[in-house]
Amino acid sequence: MARKRIALDVDNTIADTFGYMHRYMLREHGIDYNKMGFRSMCSDELVEKTGLTELQLRRIYTDAWTKGWHEIPPLAHPEKLQMLVSAHHVDIVSSRDDSTIEGLRMWCLSNYPSLSLELILPGFDSDKSLLPYDIYIDDSPDLAAKISLCSTKSMMLVNKPHNMEIGESANVIRAEDVNEAISLVLGRGRDFPGLRKG
Repeated sequence: MARKRIALDVDNTIADTFGYMHRYMLREHGIDYNKMGFRSMCSDELVEKTGLTELQLRRIYTDAWTKGWHEIPPLAHPEKLQMLVSAHHVDIVSSRDDSTIEGLRMWCLSNYPSLSLELILPGFDSDKSLLPYDIYIDDSPDLAAKISLCSTKSMMLVNKPHNMEIGESANVIRAEDVNEAISLVLGRGRDFPGLRKG
């Protein structure tokens, strides 16, 4: 397969941000994400059920990356990620608040020190589907819906509770986790015709 441009997401894809938020909310607020059935980190559902404001929830997320980045576990195996970087052009593409960028840089250096990955930061709430990538590895159901309508792009949708209603299509395939997604992109695992283009 020819070298592809790959956009690799951070939160809940290569970094267990949801897990960090779950532990933080349990420790600081006595709120158990799992028992309450929350499906995403910041949502109207969280505001309603926790009594915290959207601003408070965003602050917790920001604090995760500014103060607690060293507590966020990596989800991608370094050797798998190295194989992906060796075979394709891979960028970390993450829509985030500017205040969290330095924490993300430190997290990448700490967890993947041998990899030289460029951080592409399109801005908070930006549309990643408009960026010049062939393949996306991401957990966003909104991005999956957009990519499913685009015949020139493909996506590995990493299974998360908040995206389980999204089905596979010709160019969007579900992966159990980021490591399976990487294997699929590398052509190891289930066949995915959308990746064979070009």
